[in-house]
Amino acid sequence: MQNFDEQLAEIDSMIEAKIIDPTDNSKVIIDGIINPEDYLKAKYKILWILKEPRCDYGGWDMRLALKGLKEDRRPGWRYAFNKIIYTSFGILNNFEEWGNMDYIKDNPEMKDILKSIAYINLKKLPNISDSYTSNNDHIRNAYERDKDIIMAQINLFNPDIIIGGNTLKFILNDLGISAGQMINYNTISYLATKDRLFINAKHPTYYKIPEANYSDDIITTSKRWAIEFDK
Repeated sequence: MQNFDEQLAEIDSMIEAKIIDPTDNSKVIIDGIINPEDYLKAKYKILWILKEPRCDYGGWDMRLALKGLKEDRRPGWRYAFNKIIYTSFGILNNFEEWGNMDYIKDNPEMKDILKSIAYINLKKLPNISDSYTSNNDHIRNAYERDKDIIMAQINLFNPDIIIGGNTLKFILNDLGISAGQMINYNTISYLATKDRLFINAKHPTYYKIPEANYSDDIITTSKRWAIEFDK
């Protein structure tokens, strides 16, 4: 555990040293494993890969924000994190489907599942524009510039399940995967291997897919993968 923490700290140092906004309009937002001890003991190590944080300036730690997410703050985060919470909770609780779960507002402790996952953005400087839509060219450019950091995170975290929020298209080649290998299933596409499950889903903020469908498609696919490869 000590060695793992030291390697996490090395990646943090890489992020802080390399990712600097030349305009000084924003500061890097650190991300990664929310709570290393809980992540390592989880039955399935889940990594969510999203595009970019959105805030006015940055300079804070996403991991601390998610670890201490309070119910009175959740409404402002719900469009992204409700789906992440329900999906992760289902996978890590015997593949419970959305319809059998409590509502987060009725059982706020469900948020604690965030402590058992990892969460990274491909672009670690915040989107400070007036647009609520990420610019794909900006995400791609940020990833190509900083892919050594992203790959270092993925390699160290060694996840069993990688869930991309419309982000796998940027990194498939570096994961050794071609788009043609992905199998379409309802709202997602996926590739199941003996060692790892790759899932490409819509971004959690994509409002046209209800929470139930979004979560259950990922949970069901994860369950099939676990059964097929005896996980």
